[in-house]
Amino acid sequence: MPTPENKSTTPNGKNSETRQLLSPIREKLKKGVNPNQIIQETVNPLNEKMKERYEGVVPGAELNGTLNKFQSDKLIQHYDKYGTFDGALPNGTIPKIKSATVGTVSDTENTLTNYLNDYSGVIAIVVFGVGLVWLKAADAHLKVYELVAGEEGLYRKFLEKIGQGKETISDSNLFLYNKALKEVEGLAKLALRIDNEKFGQREFLLFAKIQFCLSNNIGEYDGLQGNIDLLQAALQAQSSYITIHQIELSSQGSKQQEFYHYTYTQLQEDPDAQYLRINIQNKLAEVLPQVKTEEGRTTLEAYTKAISELADSPFALKLLVKFKALHLDDFSNLRRISELINSLNGKEVEDLKTVTYLVMANYDDFEAIAEIIGLTEKKRSPDIYARMIQYIALIYRYQDSFNKFQQLIQVMRQWYKPYRVMQEIRREHRPETHWQPKDFEREIPGLALYSKYKDSLTDQKTGYSYIDFGEELENLTTQEQGLTLKQ
Repeated sequence: MPTPENKSTTPNGKNSETRQLLSPIREKLKKGVNPNQIIQETVNPLNEKMKERYEGVVPGAELNGTLNKFQSDKLIQHYDKYGTFDGALPNGTIPKIKSATVGTVSDTENTLTNYLNDYSGVIAIVVFGVGLVWLKAADAHLKVYELVAGEEGLYRKFLEKIGQGKETISDSNLFLYNKALKEVEGLAKLALRIDNEKFGQREFLLFAKIQFCLSNNIGEYDGLQGNIDLLQAALQAQSSYITIHQIELSSQGSKQQEFYHYTYTQLQEDPDAQYLRINIQNKLAEVLPQVKTEEGRTTLEAYTKAISELADSPFALKLLVKFKALHLDDFSNLRRISELINSLNGKEVEDLKTVTYLVMANYDDFEAIAEIIGLTEKKRSPDIYARMIQYIALIYRYQDSFNKFQQLIQVMRQWYKPYRVMQEIRREHRPETHWQPKDFEREIPGLALYSKYKDSLTDQKTGYSYIDFGEELENLTTQEQGLTLKQ
């Protein structure tokens, strides 16, 4: 039974407590929620709780008259002993809340609050009565709903009385949760603006997986990025290489030969781009007046332009020197490899076995340039060559899109930190043990996007993920991981 110490003794105190509970219910009515619906959603669960103890609620015929504390005790004792309310009290002594004759909101509020501060049996009577009430005034309905279902309402207090109460989440944790929620909402909006349906295509996802393996030195891609960069640089410089070679073959005058030799000497010294351009331009200014034909002068100017274009690439000039040193300066091997890459269609580029067969048909061309692009003997195999040209073919198709995808990943990495805060707070405050704020019931903004790419870039057999949103990568060597990108 309640003790005098834990009961409110002033009506004003009760009314003040009730008035503090009105705000959320008013908001629901402003949004047009049907009042009947609100009451039913509140009362039905309460009646179910009561049935667990009393197998029913107070009969409608007995909802009449008044009830004092002594009578409420007698009512409960009688039901516990005989299983019915019939005969517990004289007829006409149990109060009834009448929807059509409610005088004022205050009357209803005071009546319900008084019953709340009595005993659990009285709470059951009030809850049942509220379920039958249809209050015409919106404010009255708001007050009743909040009194019953609010954070400090009858429902929670009733559950606490019957030992079914839950803990309340601390203000500090709610503050951290709401702060993290605000962050993920902003970052999720930004990520959705960057997201593109192309990112979900099979070819693109394959490219993203290969890029991840190269960046993290996983499996067969361990240490392969540098070799791919050299091969890609050679392929991009191919047209300039061929121009240089054709000019050297077609213009064999003494001054032209002198200029070619000077240029090759400069390339062997590995100068920086600006220094190389200055030296070659000075030499060209010296040689041009000595060339007798206009065609010869035009040819030397074209040669100088081709060298100058190559100077913009950190690898192209070094590769040119290597091609010449190995007497592969007709670049026919490079041309055939380039043609092979450009011939790959969508289905072929996705199938590593198909690419490997095509490599084997042109295997001599790959072996010819293996030393130039820095491949060790161990790495010279059809499988490695196939992986290299597959990746380069995908670069040609998706490099611009992948740059956008990387922007998306950067945003999602920022998103992941506050997401983990929210996830941890939810984990520690489960609905079975804690009262849940409404925001806990919402899906976390951005979670669907995170899950989409996490699932798409995770191997379903091994569980290994080819994307990192900020989770710690396993600190294992490639051999310990035993990973390989299956295609």
